[in-house]
Amino acid sequence: MPVNKSVEEMLSGIPGVSLVEPLRGFNERGVNPEIFMTFRLVASYEEQEWKLLVSIPKHFPVSLPRIHIENAQDYPAMGHINWHGSICYKDHQGLVADIRNPEKVLIGCLMETLRTLHQHYNDISRHDLWMDYEHYWESLPAEFHVTMCLIEQTDNSKELVGYLDHKRERKTKRPTFLAIHDQESKANAMYWPLAMIQKRKKSKVLYIPLIKPAIPPSPMSTWTCQDIAEIVNTHASPEVTKNVKLWSEKQKWSNITGIIFSHPKPSGEKALWGIQFSRNEKTQHPLTTPEKTWKISPIHLQNHSQNYLIRRGGAEAALANKKVAVIGCGSVGGNIAINLAKSGIGELHLYDFDWFLPENMYRHALGGLHIEPVFPRFKAERLSAEIMMNHPFAKATPHFQEKLLDVAPSKNENTTYDAIVVTTGDFTQELTYNMIHHKCKKSVPVIYAWQEGFGIGGHCMRVGNPDTPGCIECLYTRSAGFKPHPKTSFIKQGQTISQHIGGCGGVMTPYSYLDASQTAILATRSTISALKGDCSNELRSWKGSAVELESNGYAVSPWYTKLAQGENHDSRNYIAQNCKACGAND
Repeated sequence: MPVNKSVEEMLSGIPGVSLVEPLRGFNERGVNPEIFMTFRLVASYEEQEWKLLVSIPKHFPVSLPRIHIENAQDYPAMGHINWHGSICYKDHQGLVADIRNPEKVLIGCLMETLRTLHQHYNDISRHDLWMDYEHYWESLPAEFHVTMCLIEQTDNSKELVGYLDHKRERKTKRPTFLAIHDQESKANAMYWPLAMIQKRKKSKVLYIPLIKPAIPPSPMSTWTCQDIAEIVNTHASPEVTKNVKLWSEKQKWSNITGIIFSHPKPSGEKALWGIQFSRNEKTQHPLTTPEKTWKISPIHLQNHSQNYLIRRGGAEAALANKKVAVIGCGSVGGNIAINLAKSGIGELHLYDFDWFLPENMYRHALGGLHIEPVFPRFKAERLSAEIMMNHPFAKATPHFQEKLLDVAPSKNENTTYDAIVVTTGDFTQELTYNMIHHKCKKSVPVIYAWQEGFGIGGHCMRVGNPDTPGCIECLYTRSAGFKPHPKTSFIKQGQTISQHIGGCGGVMTPYSYLDASQTAILATRSTISALKGDCSNELRSWKGSAVELESNGYAVSPWYTKLAQGENHDSRNYIAQNCKACGAND
């Protein structure tokens, strides 16, 4: 710690601070004395005195102090102060400390602490406590680790399924809940954390929605079973209270159960928290016989609900009801499919007839986990499994059609999906599909994506409105008519860049996983824009470096030369007025 003054001198010099005392070897409240140097002090602020414990980390001021209320048990539960009395005095996200001025940093930390204490001690509305309820609850000491929670919150009480760590894999004194699952949850059965616990021993858990928040246990104190029963009677609606009473009276005798509560927050969202009840002998439900012999422990919930995961992950809830087809599940298509799932798309249909083989691994979204040593598996099948195992609220269905035209619309409309992404790499079939798409009276946006070699770039084209100029055939149309080489290619016409590794069966276009990923991001953003209402026809390209291409003896095209480095959007220059597919000349 680069300081001239000692920490004790700095603390003693802060206005309003007195009785500074070092506490050598202090190891309470999660403070490790090998890492922290702790001081007891009294600080005055706005005519109120606070007894504080200030723990200075050895890397201060790179790491900031932990500050606790020493006599936390004398205060009620407050916002931004946890059960141990630890004060959350600053949001560290994006915070930068002046490491050359540790005294200034220390003063700032202490002043922020005192402002936080003053604000929340005098907040009779308890606004921040209600908003931060789950964080406070998670600071209560529990006997076990977090519990996965998949619950659809409703206004009625209901029965949930609790999966038990019955074999004590967590090394606890008594069985604990590994997961609590709502049978009404929309999570798919292949979601890996859920699939892993299906064979575990089960116990019934009760969900109780409260109409107003319950003040949590004060710092350093606990609830009794009677306290919890009283909360149900006073904080739930009369109908819920009646239903809970009837349900609990019908339950078989047990020695372990749980209750998951929810209550409204000022923001309109709901807090979710839980309690486990356990004892040695079986007896009636604790709400029926709230005896002192029930051992009570908070359940620290790991929220897997759809609304929480989508918001926390930056996905969009509005996309949950969208259905998208991805035709071609290779390097680019595979990444697009996963990107769409992570963006919040609720239903995906994946088309590909090819196997997933070892040679695909280093530039495909899938890896060795999906290589079958006995018999190969289809890319579409393994990609669907990958998506559903890792995204609880995404549905992915594999299809094994060999040709793109097998999934072309057979009638005069193309509305099975909300959008279609085509990444087959078979440009003849894609041109034919484009013609069929333009003949449909009703259609949806089609996004074509393809990758160029040697990291020089990639493209995607959105044909969102077949009634206006701009389509994939425009790229192959010149003033003299159709040409079998797209004018928007970054590689000069007349060069063959495909490579053969292991003969004809090993033919490939040289590009990397990073190249395919960049093209996939381009196409994913274009698809999401279309799903949100932007159905304009547009060509998007990313222009990379030509160094690798030219070092292998190839030349760039005029189109590459005229574009700026990076991402380019074009809604005009690629259009051919004499295109026979989109009727730009009509």
